[in-house]
Amino acid sequence: MTAGNAEALLSSPGTDDVKAVPRNLWTLALYLTIMALGICYAMLGPTLLDLTERLQCSATMASLLFSARAAGYLLGSTLGGPMVDRSSNPAMLLLWGTVGSALGALCVPFLHSLSLAYLSQSLQGISMGLLDTG
Repeated sequence: MTAGNAEALLSSPGTDDVKAVPRNLWTLALYLTIMALGICYAMLGPTLLDLTERLQCSATMASLLFSARAAGYLLGSTLGGPMVDRSSNPAMLLLWGTVGSALGALCVPFLHSLSLAYLSQSLQGISMGLLDTG
């Protein structure tokens, strides 16, 4: 996020049709987002053995979920920076990144296919990369 975009989000009402966000609320939202992102990062490791049983695959194949998420993260962080810089409302992009990370974490227990799990983790990684870059 560029300094201009950050200042636009925190500016006074009536400038450039951007509604002002109180600094305390903005700080709380960012804090909660980063905390939730950390939970999304951490939850795959402890559940890996349960996922091998659920997905009926070996631990080696299930551990590739980390690689799928890392590949998505690389793509998300590469594309996310320019997207946030060019966006007229970077907070909306960060909102979608948060929603994508949450949905990626939410759907893991309900997946029965390893390929869908790879896709889910890749999309979650894209969302996480967008959040960290933005």
